[in-house]
Amino acid sequence: MRKWSRRRCGIEFALWSQHYNRSRGRHMSYVLVIWTVWGALGLVLLGLILYRATITRAEEDQLFLEETSTMQQKEQELIMKKVKPVENMIRIFGGAEGLVTLGILAFYLMDALRQF
Repeated sequence: MRKWSRRRCGIEFALWSQHYNRSRGRHMSYVLVIWTVWGALGLVLLGLILYRATITRAEEDQLFLEETSTMQQKEQELIMKKVKPVENMIRIFGGAEGLVTLGILAFYLMDALRQF
């Protein structure tokens, strides 16, 4: 009878579970954690963007040249005070999301290169 090898054309089959779990098991748990972090960052980022959208819904794009419209000007300044910290958090979480995305891409690229 012909004996089948575990590797065929450079691709390792998962049919031999003992070898597969020992060699890839640790990496798979890291991948799960990385994807979970990526998803959580994405949800937080989406929540912040939606929150900013609800705050700025009443914002108007206009210049206040006259002194008579001070009430509207104060309302707009209050809105901008609320938006400023949210904008900074969106930048931070967006940057973190981008870095984790690059990390995931690098991991899969290295894994693909290792298999060749």
